[in-house]
Amino acid sequence: KTLWMLVRGLLGSIGTMCYTMSLIFVIIYMFSCMAIELITKKMRDSSNPAIADLVNNNFSDLPTTMLTLLQFVSMDSISSLYFPLIQEDSVLIVFFFPLILIVSISLMNLVTAVIVEGAIESGKKDREATARYKQYDFKKLIPKMRKMFKEIDQNEDNLLTRDELLKAPETVRLELLDYMQGGEESLEELFDLLDVDDSGEVDIDEFFDGIAKLVNSDAPVELIRVLKLLKIMRKQLGGIETRLGVTHDWE
Repeated sequence: KTLWMLVRGLLGSIGTMCYTMSLIFVIIYMFSCMAIELITKKMRDSSNPAIADLVNNNFSDLPTTMLTLLQFVSMDSISSLYFPLIQEDSVLIVFFFPLILIVSISLMNLVTAVIVEGAIESGKKDREATARYKQYDFKKLIPKMRKMFKEIDQNEDNLLTRDELLKAPETVRLELLDYMQGGEESLEELFDLLDVDDSGEVDIDEFFDGIAKLVNSDAPVELIRVLKLLKIMRKQLGGIETRLGVTHDWE
């Protein structure tokens, strides 16, 4: 799964990388044309031999200048290029500062942000697809859930009680415990989860809805159990306060 996510992320960012390369080419071409005018023509015959060699080696023509300015994309030893040239002609700071700001900082950060945003969007689609797969799988389980309900419903009144759930056949109890990811005491908690209206009985709709929540929910089973326990505790505290004549706003 991890390998597939890496491969898919790489394939999904191909479009972004192509647009980035095109944009870099245009920007580098524009700055190279300016460099020919500001650096090559003015400094290739400089009286300073080091500057003349630097210009002739790195800014001799348009293709060479473009290759040189590509170093600013990765910030590869760029100080050896701009530092001596700015020392020779301080006006060139107006050329190199926007180049560094646009190519080295802004563009690369924007590209990273676009790729990360694409990865987040892809992850969101994955979660949505996973949820749909879970729903589809649960629909296939409905006949099995209906049979399980009938096996638990010993008196055939289409209502499950706590005792009936605890006395369910061994195979049914094991399967329900698998949903709860716990021990025998989890059957008590499962009944509390299924009994939404706290009537002490669970009809077939509550049974299906409760099992569907356990199967399809992204939240851990432990969190669902804790939330249900908090609801029960809140109800019990409300009953105690009512008997004691104490009022409290829980909202």
